Amino acid sequence: MQDVRPEKIDIGAISLRVPAFFPSVSTIKTALQPLDYISLLQSLRDLNKQFLVSAFDVYHSRNRENLLVLLSSAMKSGLTILMDSGNYESYWRG
Repeated sequence: MQDVRPEKIDIGAISLRVPAFFPSVSTIKTALQPLDYISLLQSLRDLNKQFLVSAFDVYHSRNRENLLVLLSSAMKSGLTILMDSGNYESYWRG
């Protein structure tokens, strides 16, 4: 019997068609700060309604309050945000 690849993944009230692309917001090897990337991705929400952000970067952000407000606003506008563990950034930032 052959495995059938799912067409979507349901996560709570969100249904993601797969494969899904999540642009990654990170402070590693990037030109912008997470706040700037999230602002950009929110403005492009009609092109891609999702992105991934690092827990490490959110926690260690100098603009954490502004970042959290922007993330909340992005979610309220219908964007799907995945938050990863931040291990990648933690490894490279020490």
